[in-house]
Order: sequence, then C-alpha cells, then structure tokens
Amino acid sequence: MKIIHVAAEFAPIATVGGLGQVVTGLSREVQKKGHEVEIFLPFYRWLEKRTEIKEEGTNLFSTVVEGCKIYLVDSPRHFDREHIYGYKDDVPRFLAFSRKTLDILHRQNNSFDLLHLHDWHTSICAALYRGKSLLTIHNMQYQGKCAIKDLDAIGMDGKAFLASDKMQDDNPFFKKSINLLKAGITFANAITTVSPTYAHEILTPKEAYGLQKTINRYKKKLYGILNGIDADLWNPKTDRTLVRNFSHEEKIEDVHIARKENKRSLQKETGLSEKDLPLFAFIGRLVPQKGLELILNAAHFLLKEKAQFLLLGSSPDKKTQTQFEKFYDKHKESSQIYFHFEYDDSLSRKIYSATDFLLVPSRFEPCGLTQLIALKYGAIPIVRKTGGLADTVFDADDPIPEDRRNGYVFGPYKRKAMDEVLGRALDNYHNDPDKISNLIENGMKKDFSWEASAEQYHKLYERLYRSP
Repeated sequence: MKIIHVAAEFAPIATVGGLGQVVTGLSREVQKKGHEVEIFLPFYRWLEKRTEIKEEGTNLFSTVVEGCKIYLVDSPRHFDREHIYGYKDDVPRFLAFSRKTLDILHRQNNSFDLLHLHDWHTSICAALYRGKSLLTIHNMQYQGKCAIKDLDAIGMDGKAFLASDKMQDDNPFFKKSINLLKAGITFANAITTVSPTYAHEILTPKEAYGLQKTINRYKKKLYGILNGIDADLWNPKTDRTLVRNFSHEEKIEDVHIARKENKRSLQKETGLSEKDLPLFAFIGRLVPQKGLELILNAAHFLLKEKAQFLLLGSSPDKKTQTQFEKFYDKHKESSQIYFHFEYDDSLSRKIYSATDFLLVPSRFEPCGLTQLIALKYGAIPIVRKTGGLADTVFDADDPIPEDRRNGYVFGPYKRKAMDEVLGRALDNYHNDPDKISNLIENGMKKDFSWEASAEQYHKLYERLYRSP
C-alpha cells in the first residue's frame, strides 16, 4: 500500500514538538512493514534544496530524510520565514500548502492508496480529497478557525461549507466561522488520537474545546493509538552525547554507576553542586498545557528540600517567559537550580541520562514523549494522570503487579497533590533505594518503540483500504 502523509512537521528537519517526531517515527516503522510512504511538507526557508521536480504552477523538491522520501512544496510567500508557526496568517499559509499538495497529487493521477493527515494544518485535505483519508489529532486545543473568505482563497466555495454538518464551528457565538479541524473529523474516513485515554477525553466538553458535539457524532470512527518513540534515535546504549552509556540489559547496579557519572558531569556543566542530592528536571515548552503553576511550585518546593531542579525550555508568550526568567534570576546564585531557555538537543539527552526524576505535571497531555524517553533513559517520571501519561506511567504504590510500576502519579491539578507526590519521591530516594531501583528497571525494560503502535496503524490502514 502507498501512504501519503501531509504534515506541517517532520523531525529532525522541521519540528517544534511531538508532531514532527511522530510523523518521522511512524513513517519509518510503517515502511518496515512493507508499505510505501511519502511525506509532503512545506518548503521552509532553512531546508536545503535537493532534487527539483517539474510541477505545473508549483516548485517541488524531493529529498530523503531518515530513510523517508520527502516532497517539499514551495510557496515563498507563505513559508520563506524564520519559524514554522506563530504568524497572523498561519491559517491561509497552511490552507495554501494543503491545496497545492492536493493539486500535485491530482496531477500525478492520485497514484496512492491512503492520505494520512495531521492536525488542523492539513485537515482541509479530507474535504477536498475523494479517496480514503485518515486524520490524526495530536492536540485538540488547536483547531484552525477561519472565515469563509479563507476557503474562497484556495478555490473552494466557502459559503457552501458553512453548515453544521460540514465545517461550521460548533460554537453558537461564531456561526460564521469555519473550523478546519472539524473538516478533518467530518470528512476523513477514520480519526486517531495519540493515546487511548485521550481518545476518551476528547469526547468530553473539557478536552474537546468546543467540538464535543462533532467528535461524539463521529466517535465510531475514532481510535486511540499510543505514540511510540524512535528506539534508534533515543537509546542510552548508543547515545554519543552521554559521558557513559548504559542499557536495560545491564545489572541495575551498573546502570546506577553510569547514571551517577552522567549526573556528576551534568552538575559540573550546569553549575549545580556536585553532591549526591536528588535531581529533578523539566523538559518542554513553557505553555499553559504543561502546568506552568505546578512547575514553579515544584521549583519552590524542591529548593526547600535539599534537592536540585533543572529546567530546559522556553515560552512563546513573553509574559510567561519573563515570569520564569525572573524566578531564575532570583535563585540562580543557588547551586540547587539551573534554567536553560533555549532548546538544546544535546543537553536534553544529558538530562534524561542523569536526572533522577522528570516532572510532567500537565493540565492535559494527548500523549507526551518526554515521559517515554525518560523511562528509556532510566529517569523516573512524576506525572499528572491525564491522556497518554495515564496510559504509560503507573504509580510506585498502585495496587497493580509490581513489574508494571514505573513512576509517580497524582490526580488533581493542585499544588497540594503535587507536593504530596514530590514528598513520596524524595522519601523513597532517601529511604527505599530498592523501590527506586525497581521503578528504574521496569521503566527501562518496557518497549515504547514504534513497532507496536505501527502495527495498529497497519491494521487500520488495511481496514480502510478494504472498506467500500
């Protein structure tokens, strides 16, 4: 089967968050199952021109990245910019990209079997394409709301789609708004989310962000498939950035020795005290979804508890960024804390291999990749029970088989709940090393690679292919 992915991101050449890593990891693994996969991506400013393909009305370039064939759709007016997102005309930009991509595929006689779309950026393709399509919702919060004229601009009759059973936004106060994510939900043959729990959560008003009526209408074609991580890309056994490599195949005593050596190196690099203190870390974007209040609360709590806290991330919101910078300025003379506000892949890997605990106190989390990487690298996740976090992290004190326990979990989005779970983690670190070792072993041994997830996609692809 030939599968075409249409997406805004593809790691490592164009990625902001998990979306790009998912498209890459899934594409690679599905190819191993015998499918032919191609990815259509906007031609962003920083990408290298490779093989040029003659296309009527559009400059098209092809390249191979991570073993996947990529087509770069050129539109300088829309994508010759510094960033992927964050512009007032983001909706027209990705509408233009989607339209151009479908025009190209049509001129190639639609010589493929399935169109796999990702988030609102490419959802409009489901309404334009008459063949089989699948939409993956990576984050329901972002929906691509726009006006009738935006559809008119790409040759559609916008007014014709302003209907409750088509693309009209479900919010009664915005009856003249088009909702692009709704287009994908309505017209795609199947919908997936990036974890089973998130598939259930988006049926509720709280997590559907106004689209609960539509998503419930089409829930029979909704599937929750847990994301994986690239086992080759994230592997402490072969990761060249680490001072000392290790793996789940080694004795836990040797894993501890390796991680301690990595910890000392990281402490030295970041200016943290080179003492045997419990190290906590946060890696991710500083956006409301990630639990900003609880992150700062954890930093306050840990500074009082003779622990260390390391943060790697930044915020697109100036007010939030300033808030975190002011907090760090106030405490940076302490050898217990270090904040790094620019994403650094090498530093993130060093943190995963060294930190004792990784904080993921999200308000909501469709899947989450940081906790999966942490488990692979022997760091113990401390998470809030939501979305994919609930599907992958199980509390040290849960009444479940001991070999399934791999972290610490709290429920309510409240400081008291997080303080309690941080206290339990600290107590176990100091007083129950066997329990800590057990959590590390369980986490490292669990297979969160793309193999199992890709098999579920493979079966769904086959089902769609065979359906009338």
